[in-house]
This record gives sequence, structure tokens and C-alpha cells, in this order.
Amino acid sequence: MNRMEKRKLKIDLTRQLLGHRFSIQGEQFSSAMNQVIAIFHDEPRVLKRLEKLHSCLKDPMKRNVHDAFIDFLQECCIASKIYNQELERSLYIETFNAKD
Repeated sequence: MNRMEKRKLKIDLTRQLLGHRFSIQGEQFSSAMNQVIAIFHDEPRVLKRLEKLHSCLKDPMKRNVHDAFIDFLQECCIASKIYNQELERSLYIETFNAKD
């Protein structure tokens, strides 16, 4: 697989993660999360953020979950080369949902 194909996979998966974050218990988001290890296998910072998020989710008190989730999504964007550092952190966690 060449570099452009790898980048496209990373961008597509990051888009899925961002696009389905409004329903983190939904099938599409779960499927995207389960692909992270394969698609970002060569991105140690993404994998480290994934481990941190997983650790926070296992904590009964769910401490720092929002920060860990934002950090994870930001790292996916950085690895995919679609990161904008001027974007407000809260936009990674807040969703646009017409139902709300």
C-alpha cells in the first residue's frame, strides 16, 4: 500500500469518527473505533491516545473522559494531516444534531 492510500484510509476513518461521535454507542462509531488499531498502526501517538481513552472509559468514575476523547480525536486529525490548531477544543466533543 502506498503513502497516498494510507493517508486516504486515515482521513476516511477520522471522518467516520468525527461524523458519528454524536452516537458513541452506535454501530458506526463502534466500527470506526475498532478499526483504529489497524489504520493507525504506524502512528504511536494515536495509539497512545487510544490507550488513554480506553483507560478513562474503564474508570468507574469516568474521570477525564472528555479530555481523553478530545485528545484522541485531535491526534487522529494530526496523523491524517487535517488538523487545524485554531479550532476550539470543545468542537471536538460538541455535536451538531438537529434533534437537540
